[in-house]
Amino acid sequence: MMRISRHFVLLCSLTAVLFFFGCFPGAADPRYIDYRRTSEDGADAGSHSVPADTIKQAAALDFNEAEGDIGVEPADSEVEPASAPRNYSLSSSTLSWRLAEELLPFLHAPYKYGGDDTTGVDCSGLTMAVYESAFALKLPHKAALQFRKGKRVKRRQLMAGDLVFFYQKNRPHIGHVGLYLADDQFIHSVGNKGVVISDLSSPYWQKIYAGARRYLLVGDE
Repeated sequence: MMRISRHFVLLCSLTAVLFFFGCFPGAADPRYIDYRRTSEDGADAGSHSVPADTIKQAAALDFNEAEGDIGVEPADSEVEPASAPRNYSLSSSTLSWRLAEELLPFLHAPYKYGGDDTTGVDCSGLTMAVYESAFALKLPHKAALQFRKGKRVKRRQLMAGDLVFFYQKNRPHIGHVGLYLADDQFIHSVGNKGVVISDLSSPYWQKIYAGARRYLLVGDE
């Protein structure tokens, strides 16, 4: 009960967090950029590799910190980019309440590859379902495709609602996605665990972090 209450407070606190920020500074980038070669922070993703000891370190971490079996989607380096999502302008308070409203039913839902509802959901199915239900934005049901569109966001600029992406364990391909909440916390669906809230600053997630994307233009009018 205490665990659920803590997560409820975290999700509901989005309203307060967003009041301290202004608008999201940008719209969806209409251009296609091959982020398989250039990562969020300008690193060469093509030469990116996760050290072998990362897997060993992950095994020693608590499951909330490590992915365990995150149920990554198969890499597909030849897929066509998804259409750029349209701008969706709304107030920050509206965004926070919609996020909390949509995410709470998913908390602790089981993982299911290809799933997109509370009976079973995978990582990109969760982000797709939340964006479509809360903001009428239809994202592709694949983490790699979600990564290709939207506005690039540096980690220090992350805001509630941004999507955070991760490489597959030892390959420079996007294999996992989550939805950023606040204070380095993000919600995602992982294999054998389901939908959980994890710490982006943990050693495991830092080492496989690929970048973030923003699809929403938010401003209090």
